[in-house]
Parts: sequence; C-alpha cells; structure tokens
Amino acid sequence: MKTIKSKSSAVIYKSKNDREIKSLLAEAVKNRAKLIGADLSGADLAGANLSGANLRGADLSEANLIEANLRGADMIGANLSEANLRGVNLRLADLAGAKLIGADLIGADMSEANLSGANLRWADLSEANLSEASLRGADMRRAIGNGRQIKSFQIEKYFIVFTSDILAISCQQHPIEKWKKFTDKEISEMDKDALSWWKKWKDFIFQTIELGKGE
Repeated sequence: MKTIKSKSSAVIYKSKNDREIKSLLAEAVKNRAKLIGADLSGADLAGANLSGANLRGADLSEANLIEANLRGADMIGANLSEANLRGVNLRLADLAGAKLIGADLIGADMSEANLSGANLRWADLSEANLSEASLRGADMRRAIGNGRQIKSFQIEKYFIVFTSDILAISCQQHPIEKWKKFTDKEISEMDKDALSWWKKWKDFIFQTIELGKGE
C-alpha cells in the first residue's frame, strides 16, 4: 500500500499498488483526488504529469519538478521554496500566495499564471515565460528577472528588480511612483548608506526603468 500524507501524517490518498511517488500522484490526479496540504517536500517529481492537480497548501519545498506538467494546477498557498522548477509547465496555474523563495524557475512556462501575492524572493526567473501572468502584490525582492516582465540588475551593494509599476531595491519594494516621492528622511531610514547611494543613482535608475520597463 502506497500513501500520500499531509504534514500531520493524515492520509490524503492511498493506492493498493506499491507505485513510485510520480505514478501515485498521476493516479491521484486522474482520479481527481484533492491533494490539499500534501507533504511532498524533497520529492523527485521530474517530468511528472500533474496537470490540473489540486495542490492547495501542499509542501513541495526542495522538490525536483524539472519539466513537470502542472498546467492549470491549483497551487494556492503551496510551498515551493528552493524547489527545482526548471522548464516546468505552470501555464494557467493558480499560485496565489505561494512561496517560491529561492526557487529555480529557469525556462519555466508561467504564461497566464496567477502569481498574485506570491513570494518570489531570491527566485531565479531567467528565461521564464511570464506572458499575461498576474504579478499583483508579488514579492520580487532580490529575484533574478526574466528580462521582460521582470528585470533586474545590481548597482554596488544594492540589487534592483522592477516591473512596469513596481521597483524593489534590496529589501524595500514599493510602487515606482512612490519611490519618486520619497523624502530624503524616508530614504535615509531604509539603510545607513541609502541616502548617499540614492542621490548618486536615482536618476540613472529611473532612466533605466523608462528605457526598458517591464511589460
């Protein structure tokens, strides 16, 4: 008997066949089982077909999901921190509020995905497809952008990330228009060296944003 359990060890799904975890999950998805809160941390799910899966609140931290198919999956509030998601299909997936801290999303297809409120801190989005994805309220501090919807670069000790309307500098993320209105006092309170750096680089930063705004 093979089972999928939650963090509290409650059985979410079981099979009479002693299948490997990828086959078991594919079976569960096919049978429309709800995998809410499933503990899949560290699991090897490379290439798994989990299209349309209900993985709300599931723990997939440090899981290997290279080139897995998660198209249209419900992953609201799921934990994907430090997961390997290279080349994964997350098109149309709902990742609202999901944790993707430090996740490897190089080459991932996240087109039309819902990333509202998702935590993308330290995530690597190089070459990811974010066409028509919703990034409303997403935390993008220190994320490596894909060069289109999310762009990133570094000036001296501060890492900068921006979209069409959001600018994150180191641990501070605010709407671009708000950055333009910050007083010297507000900037100086962000970091001990922030004000001198800001006066030196702010015009260049805003020019860079205007020349290559995220889509």
